[in-house]
Amino acid sequence: MGTYREDSRDRSVGTIGVCMLWDARTRLAINIENQQLLDQILRTAQTQYSVGQASQQDILKTGVELAKARSDEALIRQEIISAESMLHAFLNRPNNVPIGLVTLDSLIPIQHSLATILLYSSGHHPMLSQDSLILSRVIYGQHGTSGIYSGFQDIC
Repeated sequence: MGTYREDSRDRSVGTIGVCMLWDARTRLAINIENQQLLDQILRTAQTQYSVGQASQQDILKTGVELAKARSDEALIRQEIISAESMLHAFLNRPNNVPIGLVTLDSLIPIQHSLATILLYSSGHHPMLSQDSLILSRVIYGQHGTSGIYSGFQDIC
C-alpha cells in the first residue's frame, strides 16, 4: 500500500485524465455540430451565389471556417487518444479495452468568500508565507539587500 501522498497523487492523475477525456469528447461533439451547421451555411451560400443573391466571398469565408473546424476536429481526436492512453496506463489496462461514457457530477457552488479563501491559502501555504516574509523583510530593511534582493527597496 502506498503512502498518503502517493495515493493522493494517483487520484489526482486519474481525475485529471477523466476531466481531460470528458473535455475533449465534449469539444468534439460541439465541433461536429458546428461542422454540420457550417456545411448547411456553405450549401445555402452556394445556392444564393448561383442565383446572384450572395457574393463569392461568403462562400470562401464559410469554406475557410469549415476547413478550420475540420482541422480542429483532428486535433481534438488526438487529445482524446492521449487522454484515453493516460487513463489506460493509470488503470493498467490494455489499449484495446474501450473507456466508456465519461460523465461529471454537477458543479458544487463555492460556499466561501474570496477573502476567506485567500486567508486560508495564506495560512496554509508555507512557500507563500515564506516569500511574503522575505519580501517584507527586504522592503522594510530587516534583511540585508545584498545578492538577489538588491534593488528591491528602489522598486518598492
